[in-house]
This record gives sequence, structure tokens and C-alpha cells, in this order.
Amino acid sequence: MNFETLVERLHINPLVLNEINSWESDTELSKLLKTFRSAKNQERFLDHYAEVMVARYFISHGCKLEVEVRTPHGRRADLRVTKDHYNFFVHIKRLNLEGEIQKELRVNSRLKNLHKISRTFNFSISLLERLRV
Repeated sequence: MNFETLVERLHINPLVLNEINSWESDTELSKLLKTFRSAKNQERFLDHYAEVMVARYFISHGCKLEVEVRTPHGRRADLRVTKDHYNFFVHIKRLNLEGEIQKELRVNSRLKNLHKISRTFNFSISLLERLRV
């Protein structure tokens, strides 16, 4: 399935899509855009859409973003967010799971590694398949 078909099928808001497409000339954000456009199936599309929406949120709050960066401990992070004199790393996971019990088990196992990170902040954003933002 191609990108345009997925955009249409999932009813992505054209205004949001136009905003995201404007990232093409930005050195960092164009990396996210390229990955987003490369999605060939709905699952990958939604994974990348979650990343794009998180990035969009930070941008709307005046943050500067770096994409796919190395942390001080040699790990990879999806984003490095900087605002004023503060910066932090963000790793984004979209959990697509069926059933409440399975969700609880899979979420806990995915969060286990995050507990090893000192000074972490956990937050979540819920995206619906037909989200209109």
C-alpha cells in the first residue's frame, strides 16, 4: 500500500499533512518526514505518525528538535528536545495491542527498560485511528 492510500484510508487531516510536508526543507525534521512517507503498511504508518505527532507537539511549544540522536550513554533516541537551557531525549513507542490483559503485560515489559534510566519522565499521548488534529 502506498503512502497516499494510507493517508486517505486513515482520514489524515489535510491541514496537519500540509504542516508536516512543510518540514521538507528542515535538516532535522525532513528525516522524520522521509521515514513517515516511507511507510508501506498501516502499522508502520501509524508508528511513524505517532512520532510525527509528538514532534509536532514539541514544535508547537517552541522546542528545537534533533532527530535520531545518540544519548550520552551511547543509546539511540528518536528525538532530542531543546528549549531555553533545557534538553532531554525522547523515545517514542506506539503500542498497538488487542485485549486489556495483553496490553497490560506488553506495556509493562516495554517500560521495564525505561526504569533503568535515571531522571526519566514518562508521559503518554493517545492517538485514535481516525484522529483529527
